[in-house]
Amino acid sequence: MSGYDRGNSHLNKNLMAVLDAAPNVVAAMNGHMHYNEVATHKGITCIQNPAFAEWPNAYRMCRVYPDRMEWEVRQLPNRGLIREEFIPELALAWQLSTDEGDLAGTVNLAPRAKK
Repeated sequence: MSGYDRGNSHLNKNLMAVLDAAPNVVAAMNGHMHYNEVATHKGITCIQNPAFAEWPNAYRMCRVYPDRMEWEVRQLPNRGLIREEFIPELALAWQLSTDEGDLAGTVNLAPRAKK
């Protein structure tokens, strides 16, 4: 994934074409663009990791099992920075979570169905 338009993810078409052609690819993880997002494209879960060193000071904890990967986003405590992110001129609070499923989820590790 690359780019962001406040809730509308932009999947890199060239990269997604390569991933689409590989039936065993069920997820792609990348970072960081300073925001946290999870999107699905043709059965591939695309996970965009947030920034750790700067806002939103968050990281994704992944647990991998034989049949699935589970994740959750955790944020470092920094009340001063968190308070500032809700100032309208900065408006960066959206970077932590924009959609349902951004903060925790599961990816089934079974190969995608062939089309």
